[in-house]
Amino acid sequence: MRRSAEQLAVGRAASGTSDTSRAAAAPKKHGVPPSPVPDVDAEQLLRSQGLHGTADPAALLTNLRKLPGVRQQGVLDNAAAVAAHLLSPAVGLTAQQAGQLLERCPELFSWPPEQRAAVLFGEMLSAEVTAAAAAACFMAYPEAVTRTTLAPGLAEVATILAHSEDRDSSLGGRRPKVAAAQRTMAALLTQRPSAVMLICQSAGYLQQRAAELQQAGFTTAQVAGLAWDLPDMLCTDGAAKVASRAAVLQQELGMSLAVVVSLVAKRKPRWLSNSVATLRARASALAEGFGQAAAAGMLIKRLYVVACDPMVWRRNLCVMAAFGVADPRAVLRQCPYLLLHDHAAPTFVQRRLMLQRCTQLTAAQLYEQHPRWLYHRKVPDLAQRLQFVEHCGSDMRQLMVYVLFEPLKDLLPAVGASQAEWEAWAAVNPPAACPLYRWAQQAAAEEAARLAATLPPELAQRERRLHSLTQRKQQAA
Repeated sequence: MRRSAEQLAVGRAASGTSDTSRAAAAPKKHGVPPSPVPDVDAEQLLRSQGLHGTADPAALLTNLRKLPGVRQQGVLDNAAAVAAHLLSPAVGLTAQQAGQLLERCPELFSWPPEQRAAVLFGEMLSAEVTAAAAAACFMAYPEAVTRTTLAPGLAEVATILAHSEDRDSSLGGRRPKVAAAQRTMAALLTQRPSAVMLICQSAGYLQQRAAELQQAGFTTAQVAGLAWDLPDMLCTDGAAKVASRAAVLQQELGMSLAVVVSLVAKRKPRWLSNSVATLRARASALAEGFGQAAAAGMLIKRLYVVACDPMVWRRNLCVMAAFGVADPRAVLRQCPYLLLHDHAAPTFVQRRLMLQRCTQLTAAQLYEQHPRWLYHRKVPDLAQRLQFVEHCGSDMRQLMVYVLFEPLKDLLPAVGASQAEWEAWAAVNPPAACPLYRWAQQAAAEEAARLAATLPPELAQRERRLHSLTQRKQQAA
């Protein structure tokens, strides 16, 4: 067994395990014997590299123990040279970054730098990825350091992203958040370090996945959009995933493959990760509850509705009916985002009660006339804003758009107040201490029992379980 005197402090006494006991505990294997596992003092290892205090020795030791013995010995033999290379001007990592990299990716340090670290960092730097961003990529996906080269994947992803477009007819002419010219491979890895898993694929694999997505109906620009926003679609069989989900939505909601492809390319829905069985059950429930065409329209407006537990929106329909809403389903069809919220949840009830009190509208009027008001602003922040408008003596209903949707810099002129006046008032009326917020908390607790009494037995029982779970979580916190 090779040892490095500068990097290895024998830990037999500290580990409390003798060679004899280890040999007795080791399972007997036939064929090639396993690599010997050296004893490592992780803290001494960090100190010997000048990286003491930059990483957690316990976490480093845990990750070291996951490596085969030959690779652990490789760390002891090569870590000094690798660390020196990473800290050199050629790469330029800080000691903190190098220490964290050693902790998360010890295998990178188990080879001579010219065989692994210099190659991988050199390829990343040549692709205009900064050293810090490259290190973040490897720490986000440590398996990347097991590759001998990333060059083919880097080149192929750059080719795919080169087809990015600023506008896409399926996006209704809206500009994406990141312009096409800025959708470079380096920008992708900097913004989303875990996307390095995409770079780890071979060029042929990526080409095959891109071709399959195009055969499923995606344009080259849409494939580029998926690589930017949903890189896992090109790491797995994304085309088959889209096709299977599209078949469900076709059967349950009457949506064509072209429409589903457009939705996936446009908004990257989270239900792509749902199982086919779950998606089918939820899409079927929507069609049954709202009608097939209406449910499809709701999904196009708000993709996440098909990921919502049907028990939640069924309970919401009962809650709205209890408040005298004439057609609860029409409200949810008009504003499907409301379907995603639990209308009996404490924060939702608090928000509604505050809006009712300050606008003198009934619950039914809020639902039917201003459904979007019911899910904007965190409750403490909303309470503070409402109370300030009341303090200024302004008309609450006319200013509700400013209260709910506009930044503070636009709300203040609307109520005739200055920044200094706001700061002085807010200092003695912080959000969580506003009398309106405290009133809403008490009133919502009192209304919870009344709401539960309006629910059918099966929904009321589920509500009690959810309330009990919420209480346990709050107590545990």
